[in-house]
Amino acid sequence: MNRVLQTFRCICGLAWVFLVVQESSIGATFEVGPDKPYKTVRDAAKGSSPGDTIVVDPGVYSGPVQLQPQCTLRGAGRGRTVLIPYPFGPGDCPLYGSRETLVQGLWLCGGWYAGAHGSAWFPSRLEDCVIWGNGAGVRCSGPGNHTFLTNCVIFGNEEGLVCGPGAHATLLNTIVYGNTRSFGGEVANISASYSCVEGGWPGEGNISADPLFARPEQCNMSALLDSPETYSPWPDFRLRADSPCIDAGFNSPDLPEFDIAGMHRIMFGGKSLTVDMGAYEFYINKLQPVPGTNEAIFTWSSLADKTYSIFCTEDLFTWHVAIDNFPSSGNQTTSWLDDGSLTGVPPSLAPRRFYRVLENPQQRTNRGERGERRD
Repeated sequence: MNRVLQTFRCICGLAWVFLVVQESSIGATFEVGPDKPYKTVRDAAKGSSPGDTIVVDPGVYSGPVQLQPQCTLRGAGRGRTVLIPYPFGPGDCPLYGSRETLVQGLWLCGGWYAGAHGSAWFPSRLEDCVIWGNGAGVRCSGPGNHTFLTNCVIFGNEEGLVCGPGAHATLLNTIVYGNTRSFGGEVANISASYSCVEGGWPGEGNISADPLFARPEQCNMSALLDSPETYSPWPDFRLRADSPCIDAGFNSPDLPEFDIAGMHRIMFGGKSLTVDMGAYEFYINKLQPVPGTNEAIFTWSSLADKTYSIFCTEDLFTWHVAIDNFPSSGNQTTSWLDDGSLTGVPPSLAPRRFYRVLENPQQRTNRGERGERRD
């Protein structure tokens, strides 16, 4: 194999799809971010009414946040949307839910008591969330409370999930691993299916093997709360290519449409069109040389009836469009041959080259108006 191609096979093949979802809802939408009407999640939650939606740009936000009933709280865009408590003491939680609420695409971190907590007002559903570096990851309490966690990661907490008397929790496609203890409290009230639970747990499709995260870092909670904006190293809970959690979930009709990074759910992970466990969906992105030539083939996970734009760069700062509106090959993978005609120099002759593929926007779908952004 050509030495240059060997090198950039390891460093190329980045595939990022950026999605901005506009909800069709009877409630109002509150936007949170540095350049948005609300600067903090707390203020947006205080100003909201039952049934409203709060959409939060990537960044680190201080809580605690108390949601209104039937509200949706969602992280938006590429990057970590992190909610931490003020460091007031051992009772802190980033998030207090309410009746029939939905929390999507957030990191809940640094809660001395729990990442998310409530009694009869606990969030009804958490989807595509990372719950990391808390006393308890999720704490359910109160008779009649039933919390559903779908495609979440619960890692690096003292206890992964704790159920109080009369409370129940149901896990689907969720990874509970790397905690001091996976479950606590009324463990008989915790049910899981198609989930990865360290130490094992009864239920259809459950596994107990190491999920093989890309970079599973434990949390230094004191350092995180002292300086959240500069905290390092953040973990990377994407799945490695050899993870047993790839294509191991259950394709429920109620799955979130996108993962925590805004990528499509139920992508081809190398075996089948089955959803992965965890907050991040695994994507095939690989670059392979064509033997006996200076060419290379770039392959990525794709969806039918989509078109893609492929960009390249030599320095990771200036990106050039190699080809636009490249048609998908279907619901598995699509490949593109770089022979140098569109990128200026054949791959094996370039000192180094990086690629990324972006899904082109669609104006409307039958699920409501939806826009996609390419950066």
